[in-house]
Amino acid sequence: MMVHRPNFAMEAAIVYTIKTPQVVIDMDMAKRAAAIRKVLMKKATRRNQSKINQRRYRAQQKCTTDLLNQTVIQLRTDVARMEGRLEMMKLAIPPPLRTFEPECNVANEYFRMFVYGYNLDPECAQHTTQFDFLNSTMSPDLVIMGNIGLDKLLQQWVLYVNTFEAFHMELHQAHVVSFSPNVVVHAQTTLHLRISRKSIQLLFPHLLNNEPLTQKLIGRVLHLYSQQHFIFDHHGIVQELGTFVNTTLALVNLLGKLDDVLAVIGDFHLGENAEIVVVSTDD
Repeated sequence: MMVHRPNFAMEAAIVYTIKTPQVVIDMDMAKRAAAIRKVLMKKATRRNQSKINQRRYRAQQKCTTDLLNQTVIQLRTDVARMEGRLEMMKLAIPPPLRTFEPECNVANEYFRMFVYGYNLDPECAQHTTQFDFLNSTMSPDLVIMGNIGLDKLLQQWVLYVNTFEAFHMELHQAHVVSFSPNVVVHAQTTLHLRISRKSIQLLFPHLLNNEPLTQKLIGRVLHLYSQQHFIFDHHGIVQELGTFVNTTLALVNLLGKLDDVLAVIGDFHLGENAEIVVVSTDD
């Protein structure tokens, strides 16, 4: 009789065969779980890193903002300090000196514009320019030759042009001699006046009966040294125009002989203020 013995190898193989699929499944699930945990850990790490980065960025922004605020405060302080220093420097620096150039320019332009007298032709551009210059630089109440008004100056210019055959006004120098209470410009000139018979009729009417002396004067040039002063108001307008001429010296230089000078100067119708005095011949 045969004894039946268990086949342990067969049983082990059967058990292994039965258990193997479950082990494989468990291992696969374990791998998947590990992979999921790895992904979750990466996401968590990224979230954590993002939070850290955000906190770091906010901290940097706050630091930058605080630094800018401190810089602005410092700049405001520096600006206020510099403005204070600037005001102190302004107080320490004296005001610019007045040059009186505008007043000197008016005087110089007057002599330049009237160097050959006054143009009497109202249709001429030079006449208009000269007239406008006087009206813009001289006061309507100009004090001149003991009179008030610009008309007196215009009248004298007309007389000078009509009296002398030729007129030339030579400027030697012009400069400021006073600035308080008014600016005063002093000028030195020489008037070169060519004498005609009409000049003698107007200026030396008493010589008309003295033909030799009359002939001695006709065509000669009277060199009349002149000093003029322009007194300006606070707006730079000429309010007074004064003139002094040395007629005696001019006649001495012209005639030479004392007797001739005395004969001429006895009734000379040109004053020391350079005014041509018109004497009416009406009875």
